Amino acid sequence: MGLHELGPMAMKSTKTIRINSTCTVFAGAELRDRLALGDKREDIMAGLHRAIILRAMSILARSGGIRDEFTFTGGSRRTRRPSRRCASSSARTTAR
Repeated sequence: MGLHELGPMAMKSTKTIRINSTCTVFAGAELRDRLALGDKREDIMAGLHRAIILRAMSILARSGGIRDEFTFTGGSRRTRRPSRRCASSSARTTAR
């Protein structure tokens, strides 16, 4: 599955799933466990996008926060789900 497919898949989510691991190795195991439990892939992808955004926001807050805007770059920013999640937060995002 390509990166370009992950955002559209997550947009079909109907259930909130929490991904608690901050380590990518443990998060990968958590995603496999979710699949084994029968959670839908789109819900898992939405949960993963949410976890990435919340982790980034946590790091930003610990570093002194942001005043009015920040830039998210890379793969996660190129999908629509994380962009909407950021937009629903108090931060304004700029695509790069």
